[in-house]
Amino acid sequence: MFTVPVGRTHVYAILNPYKGELADSRKAAIGLFAEAVRQCKSEMQNPDRLAYWQAEYKKHLKRSKNLSPDSRIKRYSTLRGFIIASISASLKANQ
Repeated sequence: MFTVPVGRTHVYAILNPYKGELADSRKAAIGLFAEAVRQCKSEMQNPDRLAYWQAEYKKHLKRSKNLSPDSRIKRYSTLRGFIIASISASLKANQ
């Protein structure tokens, strides 16, 4: 087991990183995530939409407060992460 002292920064080198061409499915997933991030940015810049997302995030935190480890609901720790995940899910559903 490896313990890290608190407050220390560590750097890890990835041995033999893959340098080949990305698969089409991976390119599509990256593109979908990039689109979700772009939409999240515009949603967070609009005060009305931001208020909507804050209310939705608050509901999410209440729903996911006492989750069991095998629950299918993921608890998002940031508003931005919650918005990106929600937008990603809707983009996937619309494909």
